[in-house]
Amino acid sequence: MRKLARALREEFDAKVDIEVTPGDAVTGNRFRFAVLSPRFRRIHHLKRQDLVWQVADRLLSREEAFKVLMILAYSPNELELRPTRRASTNGKRRVAATR
Repeated sequence: MRKLARALREEFDAKVDIEVTPGDAVTGNRFRFAVLSPRFRRIHHLKRQDLVWQVADRLLSREEAFKVLMILAYSPNELELRPTRRASTNGKRRVAATR
């Protein structure tokens, strides 16, 4: 999933945070992405989703894309992401987003 994070960073001049959700023996790990880009400032949320998933679809195989649970797209005025790692009771690594 590093290649997707790198492509999102390059495509949107963005900060990208990833949350890894441990999977089982069949699915393996799953991933959630948060993308923070000034380019999203005047773009409607649905259009942002189209844009980020176009990158994912272009880059990932069908099997790899299945491992992506969600891609959230924010502009800086909506949310400032500060990655922090904190313990979780369910074994997930978490990335906290704060304003």
